[in-house]
Amino acid sequence: MHIAAVLDPKLKNQRIFAWGCYRDWNNALDAFNTMYREKNSRPGKWNRIVDEGPPSTKLETDVMPVYDILRRWSRRSGWQPFEGTLFDSVNMYREMGYKGLDAK
Repeated sequence: MHIAAVLDPKLKNQRIFAWGCYRDWNNALDAFNTMYREKNSRPGKWNRIVDEGPPSTKLETDVMPVYDILRRWSRRSGWQPFEGTLFDSVNMYREMGYKGLDAK
């Protein structure tokens, strides 16, 4: 989205509001526990974080322009699943030589 906002002449410097749904660190920890289940000697390797839930303010926006941008710039028709994004990010760090998540 950030690259498209800068480079896409159709956007004409418009502000793009884009978000999927509320996620917190516990969602990420659950995904990591699932992705690295074989490396965990016990379930729940990472402890849950106290969270007060989603912000009380409800925000709404028209996401159709965002889907149009995703189609033009990434050949996707929508958001990539949260877990897939985490998996891709971790693999990118692994390819760069980072071993932190692989340590026992």
